[in-house]
Amino acid sequence: MKNTSALTIFNTLQKNLDWDDIYQSTLPDLFNYFLYRTRDEKIAQDLSSITLERAWSNKLRYRSDLASVQSWIFGIARNVFKEYLREHRRNASKLVPLEPEDSQTDLFDRNKFDTKILLKRLIAMLPEKEQELIALKYGAGLNNREIAKLLHLSESNVGTRLFRIVESLRKKMEVDNE
Repeated sequence: MKNTSALTIFNTLQKNLDWDDIYQSTLPDLFNYFLYRTRDEKIAQDLSSITLERAWSNKLRYRSDLASVQSWIFGIARNVFKEYLREHRRNASKLVPLEPEDSQTDLFDRNKFDTKILLKRLIAMLPEKEQELIALKYGAGLNNREIAKLLHLSESNVGTRLFRIVESLRKKMEVDNE
């Protein structure tokens, strides 16, 4: 005897979710999130791919009453990144390149480029939780409400923490630029 309720749920999910649209709309933010976390384009591409594969293979587990598709996928992304760190724990300190790797740096204003390197170094020195907040906000482009749901925090707590982190980074940048 066939389980018709499972088939009905599957068909309903397939009708309601356009995976091509989800892929197109989520991939840039997902890639930016991993790029913020790893500072390596190849690794960011690999982790983005793994995340979307897991989302696709677990699409029947998605519950729209609990979270948006984007929040669900970024929950998966956070787990993928944690697994990556566990596997590469010894190399975790090498995630942020200290020197430019490409020859296109001459095209940028040198001061802007130096500022970006300094900012990357300062972010790399932040505690893991603060790096995660920065990556979700500025890398993934999530709003405070979505971040709060992912991290199980209040929305105001997310906003306050982000404000303090950004202010701290600004002060450190000013001190280093003097």
